[in-house]
Amino acid sequence: MFRKESFEIFDIEGLEMRMQGVRAEIQPIFMEIGEQLKERISQAFPEQEFYLHIAQHRRRTSNAPENTWSAIGTQKRGYKMEPHFQLGIWQDYVFLYLSIIVSPAFFILSI
Repeated sequence: MFRKESFEIFDIEGLEMRMQGVRAEIQPIFMEIGEQLKERISQAFPEQEFYLHIAQHRRRTSNAPENTWSAIGTQKRGYKMEPHFQLGIWQDYVFLYLSIIVSPAFFILSI
């Protein structure tokens, strides 16, 4: 589970140092809790396969993330294209969301 040290990661200055903390402290927790959540969701929807995705923040080049997350969805190669569950952490709280991401351009074109 998340510990006091998990939240203190967001006090670390700089992208690389914070990401080292995220990888060492938070991502293993996402892996543990994510696998448990994935198992429970799979039991509720046995006809569907679910995949765990953990945010890597690879596109970041300068700004350290203010939060980080994991996602459970039905797509092996990504999670944003369909409704999915997100487990994440900010400096002061943990969240569990059911997320539906709508691209404004797609939404406008599909009306």
